[in-house]
Amino acid sequence: MKRAIALVGVLILGAVSGGAITAGADTPKKVSATKYAKTLCKNYTAVAKANKNFAESYNVLPINDTSTFQTATLALGDQLLATYNTAVTQLMAIYPNTSGGKANAATFTKKIQGNQSDLTDAFADLRAADPTSAGFTGTNLGFNTTINLTLGSLNGLSDPFSSVTNSDLLKTFQQVKACKKVVTISGS
Repeated sequence: MKRAIALVGVLILGAVSGGAITAGADTPKKVSATKYAKTLCKNYTAVAKANKNFAESYNVLPINDTSTFQTATLALGDQLLATYNTAVTQLMAIYPNTSGGKANAATFTKKIQGNQSDLTDAFADLRAADPTSAGFTGTNLGFNTTINLTLGSLNGLSDPFSSVTNSDLLKTFQQVKACKKVVTISGS
């Protein structure tokens, strides 16, 4: 059973799915562009780090005992999803006080929610699989594919930062230290 996960330039998150996760959040609060950028970039950095930690830990799990492998993978998955849940909760609660702030916030939140949804589904499928059955290999192959697509590359999709056109918000991203590792803004 082969299961290497390649993390290709994961500074921004992987593939977006159409399934958004909704939470019983209150109405988002308008905050300064600086506070929004700090929160956004802190959460994107945390998710990227959690993706990397998951991949590194998953890639060294022993695969000779499928039950132990499944249990260990799901424990790692719970940690990963906890980071996504925190990010989604924090990002759904705020939006920047800039022109188009709500729309920009929705784009960033939707990006993480898409990944969260894909991962939640993949871990649910793995959790439901019987590790002693012959079909477990196929389930694990599907799991690996989803994980690689979600955590690995951008799959040719644009990142959410490239859709921001508000110059004040872009300048803020340039100025906030937490954003330096997440996004590079070119031009003025």
